[in-house]
Amino acid sequence: MALLARGDVLAYLNDDGEIPGALRWAEFHGLEHAWHQETLTFTVRLIGGSETIEFERYLVRGTFEDYRVMPPVWRFFDPRTARDIGPAAYPLAGPFPSGSVLHSSGVICAPWNRLAYKDRGGPHEDWNAANWQTTAPQYTTAKTIPEMLARLRAEVLISARRLAALPAAA
Repeated sequence: MALLARGDVLAYLNDDGEIPGALRWAEFHGLEHAWHQETLTFTVRLIGGSETIEFERYLVRGTFEDYRVMPPVWRFFDPRTARDIGPAAYPLAGPFPSGSVLHSSGVICAPWNRLAYKDRGGPHEDWNAANWQTTAPQYTTAKTIPEMLARLRAEVLISARRLAALPAAA
């Protein structure tokens, strides 16, 4: 059951600093992206690695049901098929200064990801999703969609590899 009416969610998402800002952010960085208003999902393709580390492609999707009352759902998918393949879709945590939001179980472990909370299968029973905008600021703070995307991109850029090998292509 939704907490907010769809029109209220869209009003938040259509604010200049949210989806319009995310679209500008992705375009500025030259990243393939898509916003699907009917499903409230934003998808972006990221590239990790460097000249010394093999490049990896990633596909991350945010879903925004009940957005701003509740954090979005962020997860990585198979970059080839857009299917949920679990940990193989996720980058390995890198040496991020305040600690990585990339959890070894294959979840984006940040207060701005609904999947980080214990009631959604995440590791944090000490966090309350209703307070997501003020939880754990010593580790990560992202109050808008472009800020969330910027953190994910920064983490992907310094990741050395995937959590697991991609499965063989079907």
